[in-house]
Amino acid sequence: MSRDPSSSAEALIVRSLAPGPIDVPPLGAAACEILWARARDHCLSPYLHERWRRAGVLDRLPGDLAARFSRARTLNAERNRHILLQQQELINLLDGSGIPSLVSKGIALSQACYHDPGMRVLYDIDLFVREEHQPGARIVLEAAGYSPFFARPRFSAAHDPWWRPKEYSWDSERVFDPERPVFVELHSEAWDTSWHGFDLPRVLDIWSATRDEVVEGISLRVLSWENVLVQLAVHYACNALESVARLMHLLDIALILRERADHIDWDQVLRSAKGGRLAAFCFLALGLACQVCRCELPSEVERALREATPAAIARWIDTDGPEEAGNMSIYQPDRSVTYFLHWSMAGRFGEKARVALSSLRRAWQQGRGFGRWTGFLGRNAERLRHIMRTRGRRQGRPRR
Repeated sequence: MSRDPSSSAEALIVRSLAPGPIDVPPLGAAACEILWARARDHCLSPYLHERWRRAGVLDRLPGDLAARFSRARTLNAERNRHILLQQQELINLLDGSGIPSLVSKGIALSQACYHDPGMRVLYDIDLFVREEHQPGARIVLEAAGYSPFFARPRFSAAHDPWWRPKEYSWDSERVFDPERPVFVELHSEAWDTSWHGFDLPRVLDIWSATRDEVVEGISLRVLSWENVLVQLAVHYACNALESVARLMHLLDIALILRERADHIDWDQVLRSAKGGRLAAFCFLALGLACQVCRCELPSEVERALREATPAAIARWIDTDGPEEAGNMSIYQPDRSVTYFLHWSMAGRFGEKARVALSSLRRAWQQGRGFGRWTGFLGRNAERLRHIMRTRGRRQGRPRR
């Protein structure tokens, strides 16, 4: 019986995220296409090229496939150099207007964790700007030729992306294109404190503990490692609850754990994770990173976060979570996973009610005209059916 091409591709990607030797399964034409698409959609192509090159895997892949990964690595490095210069231009403009900023994730993370500013895929430039400086920062962006990407703000003007408008044919295959427009997002907090009805308190004092990261001779002011780790964990968990998370973000966390776990102030991390659903969100991301990428948390940290996590979520991390994390797609989110995670992550009745009301509101806001009613009713009937159908399921199946 022939091997499922999807399974072959996914197995190779997951094996490549963990340390150690890599076994290459048989890859037919169909598996090669799936491998390329999954790696691209999870933003792993440049990293996998280097990982496979060092492990001697690249020479065992079909020539055309190896060439596609090599080209993606080259193009991404050029694109990231452009992003670095654009980012530095923005920082200088803001600084010249008396507006301090901090770099969030992005190319600084690529330098610090991947040791190569071109190895991590970047979609946008994320900058922290204090709340009182947001209006002035937007004026600076407008003067530099930027405008809001969305004609009508989706949530608030401060959180929607900005860009320099240009004619461009958007295509998932062109994600590494150096000419692809770069979005800029201005943040005043590390996350939305009432995301989808969950209580995610504002606990990170991002301005009091910062450090410098030098990327190709350019010094960038970034968050402390403790704050970076908590921010990345909450960011991944939010995407995972929507079933759109990328494996690249788990890899970010795993690389920090592998290289810097002994230097992290874990007491500070645990203090930051206290309150609301933060500990559970952090454990979802950190626990999955350990499962998928084969890294470790200090035992006392793992225990404290697990105890603060709903039992159904902890079981999911240990059983179905790693496989479902690999299957997540920003293009085709699995609503079954989304509904299960949202409902299981919510605690008592009050929190479940807030989460449900938030879902109702968002479903209504996303529609227009008569389609608003049909979409709203259909989405929420589907959500209710799922909740009722899965109340006794997912009790923890052993990982295959």
